[in-house]
Amino acid sequence: MERISTDCKSCCVIYARVSTVEQEREGYSIQAQLKMLREYSDTHGMEVLKEFTDNETARSTGRANFNRMLAFLEEHPDCKDILVEKTDRLTRNQGDFIALNLERSHLRVHMVREGKILSHESSPAEFFIQDIQIAQAAFVSRNISAEARKGMQAKAEMGIYPSYAPLGYLNTIGKCGRKVITPDPERAHLIVRLFAEYAKKACSVNDLVALSQGIGLRSRKGKVLSPSTIHKMLKNPVYKGVVQWRNSLYQGIHEPLVSTGLWHEVQLALTGGNNRKCHRERHAFAFSGLIKCAVCGCSLTGDLKKGKYVYYHCSGYKGKHGEPYTREEVFEERFAEVLQRLVPDDDVVEWIVETVTEESDENISKQREIISGLENLIVKQERKLELLYDDRLEGRIDAQTYDRKSSEIREELNGLRASLDTLIAQDASDLPQTCAETFELAKYAFWMFLTSPDAEKHNLLKRVLSNCTWSQGEMKVEYSQSLGIIADTNAIWRDLKAENPDFSDFHSVWYGILNRVITFFVPEYRMNE
Repeated sequence: MERISTDCKSCCVIYARVSTVEQEREGYSIQAQLKMLREYSDTHGMEVLKEFTDNETARSTGRANFNRMLAFLEEHPDCKDILVEKTDRLTRNQGDFIALNLERSHLRVHMVREGKILSHESSPAEFFIQDIQIAQAAFVSRNISAEARKGMQAKAEMGIYPSYAPLGYLNTIGKCGRKVITPDPERAHLIVRLFAEYAKKACSVNDLVALSQGIGLRSRKGKVLSPSTIHKMLKNPVYKGVVQWRNSLYQGIHEPLVSTGLWHEVQLALTGGNNRKCHRERHAFAFSGLIKCAVCGCSLTGDLKKGKYVYYHCSGYKGKHGEPYTREEVFEERFAEVLQRLVPDDDVVEWIVETVTEESDENISKQREIISGLENLIVKQERKLELLYDDRLEGRIDAQTYDRKSSEIREELNGLRASLDTLIAQDASDLPQTCAETFELAKYAFWMFLTSPDAEKHNLLKRVLSNCTWSQGEMKVEYSQSLGIIADTNAIWRDLKAENPDFSDFHSVWYGILNRVITFFVPEYRMNE
């Protein structure tokens, strides 16, 4: 092993990294790593020029601060030493290790916990061992994901719903000791009513949107259910007692909310196979009710001129103010421009979905480990309470001692149960699919708008945009939910691609935005913090 002389003070940088999965583990926090590495630098008489930390997975290349560290070392050629806790804190892939170019540069990497230093003077055997350790770290990371997917598949095959409970159900711990879904006493009967109303053949999905608002059925976040959400609910076989997982169906062990006959009747109605006649929501014009006057706040309404030309104007409900009429084609062009800003590159969408899927699998696997550990601790504490009670009955301890110790155990039990409930509520098993659907909407909204009839254009714009205003030829819009974040990031990405067509660093542009997008769906969820 190479040793550093402490006769003269050398310069170094510190690198520490965690991901969400590993952050829970003892000794893996950023602060714990920094403390160890600072003590190491002091012991070896090294001056720390800068500290770099990443809250990102090391499975793939492109970590933001890892790259900044490499750039910093190029700018400071006198700084030769990198201090890290151990191999997998530095990297889990060969690409980042190759980027260090240790065999040709004069850099030295100190793996403090492993007690070794790698540099251009290290032997081929030492580099060979390092390659094995990196490969092993990569294998462990992939194996966690594979085991998580395998576990979810096994649960589905057993009839256990393996994801976050759909609306109308709650995630609970069943008699089998596993997390199952049970009817939500506050929402289950409302879901049943939606199925029943739609099966009557006298309403449309849009009518169910109004009905859900009237009966107080909203998402768990208190949001109004959209037509697409209700349509998806009506098609979900989970409500008839069937688990659908990765394009396969399994008979579920949970209690169905609707009968098989009612569910199939609704499916027939959704396909139009029963020649149903719906009282559909009618819109005289494509953009009626979507745009407000920026001057007075009244809605813009449409007028048909000469039987074929559509013009929009302020309703003037609060008084006339001279806002001119505007042709419908103008609004159509402006809306198309707004939707086009959302369209991400195909390879961006592919990278984002893959990244979220991999890291969600890791988080789910670790979360289940923690849940299992908490359950074991709860059982142990409950057993302690029983033994303590026996001691009191047998006179081995006095009443004061019993009250004090039992109070301590119950307090700890309450904390453990609260932690368990929080983890169960934070289940994000369906996060990859939700994220994928969001980016797919961003990707295809523009083309759907160009090719859809007026009624569908109206519904699409209601889903994608909000607070649209118009005055003197200027339109201002806000994107719904997380789509505004996607549009802003897409603009940055396009600018970078325009300057350098070969630019492909997805991570530096898109990764930081994922947490902001994801928290629209699972507020408690964070990726690799």
